[in-house]
This record gives sequence, structure tokens and C-alpha cells, in this order.
Amino acid sequence: MKVLAAPGPVSYPVIVNNKGIELSFSKEGNADVVLDSTVSLAKRGLKLNYITVKGLMTVYPTVGRKIGVPKMLTAANVLAKALIDTKGLNAEIVGIDDMQKVLEALKKGEIDSAIIPSGIAKGVTFEELLGIPGSCGANVKQEFRDSFTSLYNEGIDMFKEDPEGFASKVVSTLGGRVSKEFVINVMKNSEFKVEELSNDNDFVSLVKKYLN
Repeated sequence: MKVLAAPGPVSYPVIVNNKGIELSFSKEGNADVVLDSTVSLAKRGLKLNYITVKGLMTVYPTVGRKIGVPKMLTAANVLAKALIDTKGLNAEIVGIDDMQKVLEALKKGEIDSAIIPSGIAKGVTFEELLGIPGSCGANVKQEFRDSFTSLYNEGIDMFKEDPEGFASKVVSTLGGRVSKEFVINVMKNSEFKVEELSNDNDFVSLVKKYLN
């Protein structure tokens, strides 16, 4: 089973439970299983067969009038635009170079809220705010759906059994791009669970509307 994954939290369970799979990291291309943010899968035209992570992307501490968003995070920008427009909020998006600078701007009061992952802090989720089906998902070929579901759920269980060991394997595999603390927090503060999504039409329409 070939698995193509974005190198973020969606990939953590298959990094640790990688038995019998060929895992590669990329946000482009196709495979038997493609793991990415739900926004990116919709953007790529890949059907969302499963939701794998909920509550990953949050608005912290709550929705304000100046919302800091890391420029490089497509999903965060799309969801922030959708939130402001669909809810008719009197708010603006402040694009900031990277996550560290977003946190600094929040501390200095240059912004009053920020879109950040649950591994850093737990804010209000986009599932709560917009009713999106989830933060991350999977596009899976029909013949691999049972084996993928088992593999991913076993990976989640491996975190519950040994959080430290799980986090160490993720950090070493991703070359130290994330800390053990981040991995453990994101696994605890988000909901990791494979759930089939019967219809992704409304979500795909939302993403396409706010992509530009």
C-alpha cells in the first residue's frame, strides 16, 4: 500500500505504524492513500473518503477583530476567509510570515487572535465555528479502505500506549521539524479517529469559493 502524506499531524499515526506500507511525504501526486488537510485534498480535487483528524486548526484564544494567519498555511487562510464572510464578522486577516511571528504578534497585542494548531494551544476549532467535517482527511482507493482504517487506528492506539515513544519516532522521521512536546500535545488536543465521509460536496464548494 503506497501512502502519500503531508508531513504534518495527519501523517503521525502512519509514521509510527508503518507495517507493510511504502510511505512518502509530499503535498502533490497520487497514491493508494493520500493524507492531507481537508482543505488541501479539496483543492487537489481528491475526494474526501475519510476524516482522520478533528480540532487541529483552532482560533486562539477566540475569534477577534485582527486574526493573525501564517501566510504559508493555505488551509488556515481559506478557513479564516470563510469564517469572516459566512458569519459576517467585523474582522480582518493579518498575514504573518510564520507561526513564531504569529505568536509574537499575539503577545505584543498587534493581533487579538490567531489561527494556530492544537499542538501549540487549544482555541476554538473550525469544526465548531464553521461546521467543517474535519481538519485532516484521507483519499483512499476502494481496495485499500479496510487495511488503511485498521493501520491508522492501530497507529492512534500506539500513541495511547506509549506517547513518548510515539513522539520520538515522529520527530526522528521528520528530521526534527517538530518537537516531542508538539507531537504529544497535538495528539492529545485533537481528535484522531478514522470516520467515513459519505458526502464532501458542501465542504469542497466552501473551499473552492475561498481559495483565492
